[in-house]
Formats: sequence, structure tokens, C-alpha cells
Amino acid sequence: MFTKAQVPMLRLLLPFVTGVVLAIYANYFSWFLPALSLLLITGFLILLRVNSTNAFKYNFLNGVLIHLLLFLFGYLYTLNRTSFNNSNYFTKIEIHKHGVVIGEVLESPVVRSHSTKVILDVKGVRNASEWSSTTGKMILYLKTDSFCHKIQAGDLLSFLPKFEDVPAPKNPNEFDFRQYMSFHLIQKQAFLKSDEWILIKNTRSNLLTRYAGSLRKKLISMFSEFKIEGKQLAVALALVLGYKDEIDAQLKRSYSSSGAMHVLAVSGLHVGIIFLIVSKLFFFIENKKYGKFIQLFFLLLALWFYALLTGLSPSVLRAATMFSFMAIAKATHRNTNFFNTLASSAFFLLLINPFIIMEVGFQLSYLAVIGIVVFYPWIYSILKIKNKIIDYVWSITSVSLSAQLVTFPLSLLYFHQFPTYFLFSNLVVIPMALLILPASILLFLISPFKYIASYLAMGINRLLIILNQFVEYVESFPNALIQNISFSVFETWMLYLFLFFIICFGWYKRYGYFFSALCCIILSLGYRAHLSNTYKNNSKFIVYNIPAYSAINLIQNTNNVLITDLELHKNREKMLFHIQNNWIKHGLENERVLYLSSLSKQHQLSNLYKTLGAGLYIKGNFIGFNGKRIYIHNSELSKVFPDKPVFVDYLVITAKGKMDFNHLRKYFSFNKIIFDSSVSFRKAEYIKEKISNEDIHEVQKHGYFMVEV
Repeated sequence: MFTKAQVPMLRLLLPFVTGVVLAIYANYFSWFLPALSLLLITGFLILLRVNSTNAFKYNFLNGVLIHLLLFLFGYLYTLNRTSFNNSNYFTKIEIHKHGVVIGEVLESPVVRSHSTKVILDVKGVRNASEWSSTTGKMILYLKTDSFCHKIQAGDLLSFLPKFEDVPAPKNPNEFDFRQYMSFHLIQKQAFLKSDEWILIKNTRSNLLTRYAGSLRKKLISMFSEFKIEGKQLAVALALVLGYKDEIDAQLKRSYSSSGAMHVLAVSGLHVGIIFLIVSKLFFFIENKKYGKFIQLFFLLLALWFYALLTGLSPSVLRAATMFSFMAIAKATHRNTNFFNTLASSAFFLLLINPFIIMEVGFQLSYLAVIGIVVFYPWIYSILKIKNKIIDYVWSITSVSLSAQLVTFPLSLLYFHQFPTYFLFSNLVVIPMALLILPASILLFLISPFKYIASYLAMGINRLLIILNQFVEYVESFPNALIQNISFSVFETWMLYLFLFFIICFGWYKRYGYFFSALCCIILSLGYRAHLSNTYKNNSKFIVYNIPAYSAINLIQNTNNVLITDLELHKNREKMLFHIQNNWIKHGLENERVLYLSSLSKQHQLSNLYKTLGAGLYIKGNFIGFNGKRIYIHNSELSKVFPDKPVFVDYLVITAKGKMDFNHLRKYFSFNKIIFDSSVSFRKAEYIKEKISNEDIHEVQKHGYFMVEV
């Protein structure tokens, strides 16, 4: 274990990070700044009044005030870096309808078949002949054409000011893309046609960024040139460059299910491999005069050359910075604690961009390194193995266990799944990555020598085939991936506190830490029991917003009935993107699916009456749900009218429902009309003109409809 004196940077980092996080959520904690300022002033006044002879009694105040100052620094520094607050933020400047906006491309665009996504730094706006300098970032979605393929990082784009807000989630508990973008200081987006923007090549832009983009393109074309194609090419681009756009959904699912997804996200593992290989290559000069500095030079050169190859992606920059700090500390003979070095690199990265603290990759990278440093020696020492091969296998297993032990709570919170066979898969995947990554970089370096390079490319291609076949084989194992795991923020904190107290108990042998760990488990179990009781009281009627589709959800206790289109159910990935998080939040694992088309079909005995649980039944298009009546209008009504209108609480209209409202009123009286997301804006407006006095909820316009029943 270490003492406080050995980790000064860690002690300084904690209050700074707290201030950063609080500033990011500043809208919720606006009262903190005046309160903290008052507290600091009071503390300084107390220190000034303290008699010097009794000063030792108040030494603790010095530490408290330093921590408060660091907290305040983190808070104010983050607010200052938030471009939304700047007076020249581009949305705060009035732009005429026929004005022009100009912005610099910050990173390589993502080109897809129908649209191209570009991240821009807005440099200025022009009204008439007057230019105004601006700040702020935004997203452009361009209709893909030949010019989109020519855009590079550093280029300038001139375009029309068709700004829109990044939309809020349109479904309950859906991934909050607006919040995610706000952590990247982006609030606005625009959708532009080909004639609404102009590409301006910027030869004076950041040469390093352009060179990085050029290297990246050369490496991508090099793989194709040496006949690495299909799935092998997709994995090679992801493993070496972090470029995952070529991986199809099935292959991505195989890597995720086998616990090997981390090799496709270029980060600490890949940079660590480069660090390890270069360290081993130059071990012979380590003890010579200036040997450590020569080794440091080549280490830094290799790390940042690899960062260039990956296009200077944020994850690689983060990992390269972390390993650079470690290399410098080692070369300069700083007898520093590893955690102090790690904290220094984190502090440095947060000073560059405080919002990096909210990135999942940042959190997982540092946690994985901490887990390996803390737990690997303990786990590895459990077995003493003399056989070198078995010892190597046990070493990899220990590393995997150490990293997984610390990262899995956060993985459960963010991804709600756990790969059962991750230990087994990593025994093959990590050695494969150790071979493929350096071999691919070597291929790039020797690519001018076609004859030699072609044999190396054949070997890389064979390794990629074996790797893909292996992960697909692991995915085929029973229960390879446990999905839909409900895990809350509270449970995440309790689990990390449990690990912290267990570590302290292992180091200090004090039973207070052990009992504290038990308390964390008890609190987690109590919270889980509370959630289970809450799930029993679930009773919700939801109409989701999935554009061009119908999706109606009836949730009662643990019963989960989804009424939807056959087409949407076939596109399960799209369906789950919008809905799955809500099911996980409500503790629902499996859904029973009914197709809209089957509800209105006549003369089918199975559709005459369906009981789906106490208080929940379906008869044709009618739904009875805890005393509420729902009718789904998705077909033509019969011309035989009832004697008096049938009362329904909720009338759900789909795109397939025939819209003669004179007939509809003869059939039904209703409290509320709901246009589901299959109904277009144009059709909804046409209908609303005819029923202007009705209570209407338009799902595409206002988002999902949900009510407790």
C-alpha cells in the first residue's frame, strides 16, 4: 500500500475532478458557487485570526482550504471551457435567413450511403457583407455525394444556417444523444442537401491533423492492396485503426458475445502492446549511459507515431498520454508511486479537455489499468506454475480477471450485458492482437517492398481468419452473453465501495473495512429488493416513437406485451435501440409480440379473444387494460354502425387506419386520440384540421405517449 505523501497528485486530482463534474451538471447545482466562495472567505479569515502559537491546532484547515481551492478551480475552469457560455457562441449571434456560416472540419467525416456526418468548429458567420467571428461546435449531416469523399480534417465548409437543436430522447429511458453531444460541447445540428454547402480546401490548417488523416487513408488502402478483404479487412481496420464502420452487425455481435469487443476499440490495450514491444526491443541499452533516454525517445516516437496512424483519435491520444507519463517517470528515475503517475496523466488530460471525464472510454481505460496494477499481483500469486506455457496462460488469465473485476460494474451500468466466456476468449484474442497489431504496422513500413510485404500480408490475413472463426465459435456456446441486466448508478457505487473496502482489508487487515464491505452488499441487496417490489406494481400503456413504425407496449407487473409491425420486429436491432433500455429499467426480460396485421384479420379463432394476464385482454383491435379501453385503428372500419358510439379511453391511429372521421365518430366516443409514429406529419396535420377540438397526442411531434393505468 502507499502513504498519502507518495501520491500528492492523486490527492490534488480528487477535489479537482469533483469540481469538474459539478460544473458539467452546473444547472442542477447553481447554488454551490456562492456557498463555496463564502466558505473559502470564512476559512481564510479564520486562518488570519489564529494566534501563531496555536497554529498547529488548525493545520488541518490548510489542507481543507487547498482542497476547496482545487475544487473551485475545477468548477470555474470547466465553466470557462464551456463554449455555450461565451458571448460569441455562434447561436448567440443573429444570422439572417440568407446568411452564410463557415466552419472547420475537426475530424475525418463518417461517410455512409445516404448521409455523411461531419463535426465542425464554427469559425464565423456572415450577414450581408459583414463577418462576425464565432466559437462553438456542431454536427452537419450532408447528403452523400462525390464531394463528401473529398472532405478531410482541417478543411473549411461554407453552408446555409439551417440550425436545429440536437433532439432530446423521444422514448422513455432511451439513450440520451443530446446529453452525450453536450458533453462534447455540441448543441446544434443541421441537415444539408448537396446545393446547400461548399467545400473549401484549407491548406493552412493543422498540418499534423492532415498528415494523420493521410496516413490513415494510406493504411486503409494498403490492406485492400494486399488482398485483405471482407471480414478480415473489417477487423483489421478496427483492431489497428479503431475504424469500425466496415464491421457488419453479426460480426460485431460475435465479438461482443465472446467478450472480445475490446480489441476492436483502439485504446489502452493497443497502445500498451506498442509500449511493451518497443520496451523489449531496446532493453539491451537500458543500462548503458543515456540508455534510458534513448529508450524513452524511441518509446515516445513509437507511441505517437501509432497515434498518428489511428488519426489521432481521442481514445488513442488518451492512452498515449498515459503511457508517455509512465515512460518519462521510469526514464528520469523518479521513485514515484504508480498511482501518482496515473493521476498526473489524468490531471493533464482534464486540463486539456475537462469534459473527457464523461467519456466511457476514459473511465474504463483508467479503471482497467488500476485493476491490473492492484489485483494482478494477488491473482497471479495464487498459483505457482513452473511450466512456462501454462504460466503464460495463467498470466493472461490473471490480467483479464484483474481488468474485468474493476470494469465490470461500469460495463453493466452502461451496456447491461456480461460475456460469460471472456476468460476463455481472451486466452486467444489477446495473443492474436499481440501478433496482428505490430505485424500490420510492420506491413505498412515495408509495403514498398511488395514481394516481402505480400508474404507478411498473407500471414496477417490467416491470423484474422482464425480470430474471426474463434470468436464466432465462442459465441455459439450456450449462454455466451447474459443480456438485459438491470443495474443502477447506486448499485455501481456500492460495488466500487465494496471493492475499495476489500482492498483496504487485504492491505491493512482491519475488520472495520471488512464490515464496511458487508454493509455495501447489504445496501445493494436492500435496494434490489425495493426494485423487485416496484416491478410488481408496473402497469403502463406506452406508444413509442419509432419513425415510420407502430410500437405499442402494455406492461403489467412482469408481463410485457408489444404490439408492432412485422417489419419492425424483423429489424430487431432498430426496435431494441429505442425500446430495450425502458424494458431493462422496468425489470422486463422477455416480450410477447403481437403483430398489428393479425389484430384486424377476421375469422381467425386465435384473434377473437386473448387473455394476456389479469386485467389485460385483447379482442380484435380492442384492448382492455386495468379498466381502461383502448382501440387501435389500423384498418378500414365496417360500414355497419353500432346503435350508439362505443366508448374508448384511448384511440390509437396508425398509418394504415382509414381516415373518415364522420364514420369514426359514429363508431366511437373517446377521451384522447393518439397518432402513433407511423403517421406522417403531413397526414397528422390533415386529420387535425378536421378534429381541432379533440385532445390529441402526436407521437412523432411530441415524443412517446405513456400513462399509468
